[in-house]
Amino acid sequence: MEVRRFFSDDLSSKAGLCELDKAQSHHIINVLRLKTGDDVELFDGKGCVAKAKIAVLGKAKVTCEILEKTVSGGYKPEAVFAIAMGLIKDKKMRFALEKLSEIGVYEFYPVICARSVPYFKNEADRQKKSGKWKKITVESAKQCQRNTSMGVCELTTLEQFLDVSEGFQNKYFADMKAENCLSGRLLNISGSSICLIGPEGGLSAGEKDALIRKYFCPVKLGVNILRSETAAIYAGVLQADSHLKK
Repeated sequence: MEVRRFFSDDLSSKAGLCELDKAQSHHIINVLRLKTGDDVELFDGKGCVAKAKIAVLGKAKVTCEILEKTVSGGYKPEAVFAIAMGLIKDKKMRFALEKLSEIGVYEFYPVICARSVPYFKNEADRQKKSGKWKKITVESAKQCQRNTSMGVCELTTLEQFLDVSEGFQNKYFADMKAENCLSGRLLNISGSSICLIGPEGGLSAGEKDALIRKYFCPVKLGVNILRSETAAIYAGVLQADSHLKK
């Protein structure tokens, strides 16, 4: 019988019994209909994994008994690679997040650009959507056997992002008019890398100039014009493939 995986947000500090949250408990009770004594695997998205079994099956809460715990980084590239993307419509953003997590992208940076779609009603709404984005990466990690969830960074302006990105050794942004392709630039690099994808409508001329001043290299992602979410996934695949070959 297949052993099912479930998320526990602070597994590393727990021993003995572990109570799962409402969403994970609902999945066990009402969707999978597991029973007391069934074996499960728990992960915390930070590299800690535990073999466990269902100890208490309540009406809305599930408690598991931890049998064996290990610490493993799961899929973690030797050098971090990341994707940044100008804010796009929420449905498309959620799709991109799920696929980037599955590919193995280590970190994701949402950025407010000049042509971004402004769909946050207020700060509370922004926090709510940010929480949903992080939940998507947890569910994706659960499905694709990642033990370390893709990090979703705080939403920033482009100016703030340029400061945050200082730590990356190889920095790119997608530009159809660029002379070099991302696939070619990634062939002989070492160290961490990040690629910024513009929002629907692309990056403005001023934003491109600001990126170049901060040592971002413009790169093409092929011969066709791609939607933002497609471009982000394509850039993620190229980076993942490049790092796996090293």
